[in-house]
Amino acid sequence: MNWLIYCELTIVFYGIHDVILKHLSVNTNAVLSSIIINGTASIGILIVFVLDMLINKSKIALNTNTGNLIWLVVGGLSLGFATITFMKAFSMGANFSIVLPLVYVGIIVLSSILGYFFFMENISLKQFSGIVLSVVGMYLLIQK
Repeated sequence: MNWLIYCELTIVFYGIHDVILKHLSVNTNAVLSSIIINGTASIGILIVFVLDMLINKSKIALNTNTGNLIWLVVGGLSLGFATITFMKAFSMGANFSIVLPLVYVGIIVLSSILGYFFFMENISLKQFSGIVLSVVGMYLLIQK
């Protein structure tokens, strides 16, 4: 499968996730909801993992040295906290049509900075222009 197809599927799954978070934020506890959502995600991931091992005869190839384990835990904690803070933003009355673009443009900007400085990725003038336009668009969206 092409990496772009995986990106498109990710957009669909995150879109479903985000709509559900907005829907639930009105009348549920963000922390408890996050526990259930992330716990259920773990079950889904485990099912895919087992199926991959059975169908593709994949082997477990995870380097579980201490450094990797720390990064895995930090990644998991970040995802859990992101779910909670997302729901909290919605529960405080923020519009779905504002919160999502703000968060995702913020992710674009942060990812671009991290990619440039930590992974030594190049940013072309066209990509930089896209980042700037995204920030300008977000500024226009959040202005009253």
